[in-house]
This record gives sequence, structure tokens and C-alpha cells, in this order.
Amino acid sequence: MDTSQLEYSIVGAICIEPKICDKISGILSPDDFSISACSEVFEAACDALGRGKHFDAVLAADAIRNRVDDAVRFIGDCMNVTPTLANTEDHARMLHQRASERGSSWRFRKLWKAKMPPQRSQASVRTSYGQALATAYRALDRR
Repeated sequence: MDTSQLEYSIVGAICIEPKICDKISGILSPDDFSISACSEVFEAACDALGRGKHFDAVLAADAIRNRVDDAVRFIGDCMNVTPTLANTEDHARMLHQRASERGSSWRFRKLWKAKMPPQRSQASVRTSYGQALATAYRALDRR
């Protein structure tokens, strides 16, 4: 099963039975997701349930309406690839393991892209990214 299928299945499970977040929130973090819309659904569900609020597929779609072209369809597709909730905890463990294998370099690139102004040239981005990554590695080496 590829990572995107795991992510869709977890989001589908959350939309079908939001209380599954109680079981998987100790396994996963939003950073474990490579698909930002899936990460946002997970975070929104855990946040809502943590505050004693209701969460469902409609609220999930609302949480990602600015992330995907058709949020309702995205959530529906996630629910369609989730035939059962029985494997959700296993899927969460698998996704967390894969995220750990991607390592800190992947997380750094994800954060860098989110913070990078869109008007910068690719050459400028590569240079800035390389300098920032080198600085981060030097800081880690000093530990």
C-alpha cells in the first residue's frame, strides 16, 4: 500500500468514525502526512474532538476547502477507499513509520516550501534552500 492510500484511508476512517482520533492521535502527528489536505483533516478532527466538539465529513470538507479543488469529492474519495475501520491503527503505525523513514530533510523541505514567497526564482530558492539546509546540518552536528 502506498503512502497516499494510507493517508486517504486514515482520513476516510476519521470521517466515518471521528472518535478513531482518540486511538490514532498518540501514534500520528500532522507532520506524518505528506498530503497537506489529509494533515489538515487529521488536525481539525483531533482539535474539534479535543475541545468536545462534533466532527464529521462535512466539517472535514470545510477544513480543506481552500486546499483542494473539490473538497467534498476529496473527502468522499477518502471514505470510499476505507472499507473498514478495523485496520486504522495499523495504517496509522505504517504511515508514522514511513514518515520517520523520510526523515528530517523531508520535513525541512515541506516547511521551507510553505514559507517560501512565490515570486522568488528557482535558482534563488535552490541557493537559499541549500544554505539553510547546510546551516541546519551544522547545528545538528554540534549537538
